[in-house]
Amino acid sequence: MEKSELQNILVDQGKEIFDTSLWSRGVDLTSHLSSPEISVITGVRRCGKSSLLSLIAGHLGRTEAIFYLNFEDVRLISFELEDFQRSLDAWLELKPSTPEKIFVFYDEIQNIDNWQRWVTHLAKNKKYKVFITGSNSNMLSGELASLLTGRHKTITLFPFSFAEIANHILGDILAKPDIWFDSEIRLELRRLLQVYIEHGGFPRVYLSKDHTLLSQYFVDIVLKDIVVRKKIRNEKAILELGTILMSDATQIVNKTKLASAIAVKDADTVSSYIHSLGETYLGFEMKCFHYSRQKHIRSQPKFYAIDHAMAAFVGGSFSPDSGKTLENMVYIELLRRECSPFYWVSKEGFEVDFVIRQGRKITHAIQVCASLSNRQTQERELRALQAAAKELKPAKLQVITLDYDSTGIKDAENFEILTFEQWAISSNN
Repeated sequence: MEKSELQNILVDQGKEIFDTSLWSRGVDLTSHLSSPEISVITGVRRCGKSSLLSLIAGHLGRTEAIFYLNFEDVRLISFELEDFQRSLDAWLELKPSTPEKIFVFYDEIQNIDNWQRWVTHLAKNKKYKVFITGSNSNMLSGELASLLTGRHKTITLFPFSFAEIANHILGDILAKPDIWFDSEIRLELRRLLQVYIEHGGFPRVYLSKDHTLLSQYFVDIVLKDIVVRKKIRNEKAILELGTILMSDATQIVNKTKLASAIAVKDADTVSSYIHSLGETYLGFEMKCFHYSRQKHIRSQPKFYAIDHAMAAFVGGSFSPDSGKTLENMVYIELLRRECSPFYWVSKEGFEVDFVIRQGRKITHAIQVCASLSNRQTQERELRALQAAAKELKPAKLQVITLDYDSTGIKDAENFEILTFEQWAISSNN
């Protein structure tokens, strides 16, 4: 690319990086700002990675030492490996003097072939602190992973969490120790939750209340990040598969039936497609917990969507299932907390929605239920946790619900029953 063209783009984009109107995110930026390692921000498209770079820029102050390139800009479609050095030189020519420390921001860098070679080269010079973002969980595999071992820090960013929304709107009120006894605060949190359930956490969707964006995001991710990058010929099949999985989110995945439904060769093709959906953070498989590694690998997975509102809209749900929505919300929140959840089935066939493991110890067994007001539902959910308590001996047994009345059940002394708001906002769960 021509130097003058690069300079025009750099000047235009440099104006965008400083945005003071952004919501803060539940991410510890301090350790990234103070460390020399490359900071790698990954996550699904449109979850706010570019905005996080702007928040980082805000922490640095309105310094002239920030070099920023967003590779989603159509003017950079012809950008190649040698243009990395050319663009940096072009940017330095615009400066009255060379900054002692340069903060380099590359947004959606996976769009450029062989970008790993340049980033590895730049990371060797202590003058540069590098931040990169990308929409593929596989971007740190292979060559870069081996070259940057011990020299990078990773942030996995998700769409807005309920806690981030509540903290932005209610602020210091949430720090009050007695908020769950304050009916006005509880009512306001329930209103916020209802909006969150309906619109999900993608920032632009939540703020605009425009559900049609969810379908656009879904198609863009499948076509741009999977079909084009992986050169998949049967785009119809993978779009259909994604739609079915969104519709059936939280359910067991039968890959043989899915192969028949989307008219592909076999279950292995379905597995490959689902793996690609996972790489782009559109959805995730969750296996059944077994102490036996072989049984764990052979277990049928469940599928969870990156965003419950996307699952409902793309999946064509006209009357969303509150229990299913709540379960998907809890799963994604567990991922935010860097947990690796599993579902679990007892010897008697009782199922627990999520178990959390640290090493070989089970720390949590979590059951998700919209309401426990029905006596049969209550007995079924608590019986499954009782089975988990006996077989797995977790440190905590929890029920997460949408029903405040359920938290007062008297015959559940051994279980912690929380509304989603209480669980999502509390930091010691």
